[in-house]
Amino acid sequence: MTLALVVASATVGNDDEQMSVAALPLRESVSAGPAAGARSDQEAGQGHSVLGRLCDQLGSFDIRDTYVIARPGHGAELRAFCHELVESPGPADDLRRLARMARTAGEPVVVLGGDVVA
Repeated sequence: MTLALVVASATVGNDDEQMSVAALPLRESVSAGPAAGARSDQEAGQGHSVLGRLCDQLGSFDIRDTYVIARPGHGAELRAFCHELVESPGPADDLRRLARMARTAGEPVVVLGGDVVA
């Protein structure tokens, strides 16, 4: 089994209202790509978001343990799409958390950006 560590720290919006990029909705044509097979992300229970699609793709590779690192305040919008969520205040803390998780993992680890669509 492989452990996925996903960094989903990028945000969009202004100072009053920000949203995690990983929670942004996808267009239907993007969300039901070849990696999803005949089902869409919504049918897979992940919703139509950047992180939802990534988690569905990881599942197709039999990667079931997914930890997401996000900025404080964005947990509510991301929890529905991941197995475990850790809030981190900044990039240095992201790297410390990644290093700690990788050191203690008893299995292969893949580190991914949760803010991109493939």
